[in-house]
Amino acid sequence: MWPDGTRCPVMLTFDLDGRTLPLIRDPESERRPSVLSMSDFGPRRGVWRILDLLDEHGVPASFFVPGYIAERHEETVREMRGRGHEVGHHGYMHEPPSTLAAEQEIEVMDRSLAILEAITGRGTYVVRDPMELEHQNQVEELREEFLALLDKAKNLNIDPTLFITLLNQRNAENAPVIPLRILMVGNSKRINKSYIEVIKNFLGPDPLFDNLDFQDFETLEEKTALAYNLILTIPHCMARIRARVGDKVPVLAPYLIPSKETLENLADLPKGTVVGAISHFASFVPAMVEGIREFAPQIGTIHMALSSSSKLQEMVDKSDVLIYSTSSLGVAQSLCRVTHMFEYAHTPETRYLKEILLPAVQRIQKEVAV
Repeated sequence: MWPDGTRCPVMLTFDLDGRTLPLIRDPESERRPSVLSMSDFGPRRGVWRILDLLDEHGVPASFFVPGYIAERHEETVREMRGRGHEVGHHGYMHEPPSTLAAEQEIEVMDRSLAILEAITGRGTYVVRDPMELEHQNQVEELREEFLALLDKAKNLNIDPTLFITLLNQRNAENAPVIPLRILMVGNSKRINKSYIEVIKNFLGPDPLFDNLDFQDFETLEEKTALAYNLILTIPHCMARIRARVGDKVPVLAPYLIPSKETLENLADLPKGTVVGAISHFASFVPAMVEGIREFAPQIGTIHMALSSSSKLQEMVDKSDVLIYSTSSLGVAQSLCRVTHMFEYAHTPETRYLKEILLPAVQRIQKEVAV
């Protein structure tokens, strides 16, 4: 059937969605640096690695790019065509066509194709509709019924994660449940415990969690470390875990957002407050400063220092409040003349738990059961 003895033809296609996915789902994602930084990795770094890999093996591919992304990464789109790959329309802001009227869909297509053609200089005729759903009317009816169930559960003070647990139980009714062994590794067992409690609300009671800080993890026997089905850690420390387990154990790092208590403390700071902030890790400093500024725009100057700095007391003396990262609690408590301080605590982001961690755990569960 296929020429030259080809047994199985393969077509490689890539969707360069970037930040359009989080933004189309929730415009508030614009205020979540952790979500946007992950989404921006594809257009800024990931796609270039893919292009180099395709060049290495001489393989052509098709890239589908929303107009919004093309406008902000013209060089990337131009490079795709320059290396002989096909570039296709993928909406402007990754709009689901099922949500658009016919004239709106035509407008989106014309706008996005014009952007791509202006950048590449050549006509682009390929189209891949984002997130098209069959039986849209029935799906919408089911969605409305489910939202009504959620409202009813809320009125009864029932956590909506009950539905996830019920779904998991239904899928596994006839299958023996083999509890997964999950290891949580972080800077503090105290904070790890709070993360685990939140995660259990989504995964249910079946997974067995162990809780280690990095010091204990470094001394853990290799055989023991490799026996876990999944290791969870904090985002800027994934490389540290990978250095020990490689690709033999899945490693995930849930997105962390400021906890409710942290947000309340930041919002309560008086206008013009001079903030002293300390972090144990230099890699966390930019995110901490950005978060404080975002959720407490009313404050004044921020003095930032590492917990290992010899000038911490000097910083405290000229600050109205001290905000410390989780791993800096001991250092913060040792400082003198601190009249007001609180922890810059985090909690796992709900969307990550629903859309990434839960499916990953379900997949691992199936693999273990085989």
